[in-house]
Amino acid sequence: MAKWFKRSGARTATSSPVIPIDPFGGDARGPRFTAAVQTSDWTTVETMLAAATSVEDRLWLTTAPMGLVGGRPAGFDEWVDDHRGSATVHLLRGAHGVVWAWEARGQGRASTVAGSAWPDFHGRLARAEDDLREAARLDPPDPTPWLHLLRSGRGLQVGTAELRRRYDEAELRHPRGWLHNYQYLQGIALKWGGSHEEMFAFARGSASAAPDGSPVIALVAAGHFEVALDLQGLEAKRAYLSHPEVADEIVELARRSVLSPDWVDDHLTVGALNHVAAALAMSGQTAIAEHLGERIGTRRSQMPWSLMPSADRLFALARAGQPVGRLA
Repeated sequence: MAKWFKRSGARTATSSPVIPIDPFGGDARGPRFTAAVQTSDWTTVETMLAAATSVEDRLWLTTAPMGLVGGRPAGFDEWVDDHRGSATVHLLRGAHGVVWAWEARGQGRASTVAGSAWPDFHGRLARAEDDLREAARLDPPDPTPWLHLLRSGRGLQVGTAELRRRYDEAELRHPRGWLHNYQYLQGIALKWGGSHEEMFAFARGSASAAPDGSPVIALVAAGHFEVALDLQGLEAKRAYLSHPEVADEIVELARRSVLSPDWVDDHLTVGALNHVAAALAMSGQTAIAEHLGERIGTRRSQMPWSLMPSADRLFALARAGQPVGRLA
């Protein structure tokens, strides 16, 4: 396996330009769709949604691009009212409603949220759930409403059993999809009232049952990041991720997932690719991290890089195959 990861030699992190977050995973449709929703260009929105005939396209259009739509676009409610029988318009407003709710709350932990933000957060989530349930009723085979109901349910703290029910609905319709599996993992993490034990039982169970090349194998790397985030300081995080048992597990899951010839690299799986690359960089596996960094190119995802100290520098070191210890 080592021959796959020959070092480039001349490249250094200091000479590499900063690679910004690419919320669209390299998909050129993202900026256009985001702009159309933001400016209430419903004709373009309808045209692009009509062209999104695959499950993967619907999942993607309602997640990455919608995450950058700020506020509530003018005429959104009127557009939905004009298409009451359409699952897609309810899905889109529901997906945006979840984003809009988090805009009111902020992305920090509960202790950082202003008391005045909670009513808007919960109210917007409740309205989003109405739309998402209507979308699920109108188009029963579609897994996309259940993906977004996982995120709204987490915010409304619907409880583990209900969250699992929503996950099962998504999994039934889109087995081993990265997006809903990752959202469920977040929902059962310690920071949302779950536990590390529950999170790893799910992640490892999913990974062991998945065929080589499946993105859900990367859930284990995401779980290790959740543990590392609870540790104070970069050195503590790096020490945890480079512990031999953790590092060995990360290398093994990389071998079975992103390094497998069966891996499908696209705009839906690039988040999993980024998680594994970051975990390898933090665990000291610089040669493999460099190889994956080259594959990522400019498709740097927000998660998990932005969760770590000195995120720009960390990504540059990973792509250059240099030790994370140089951050100190």
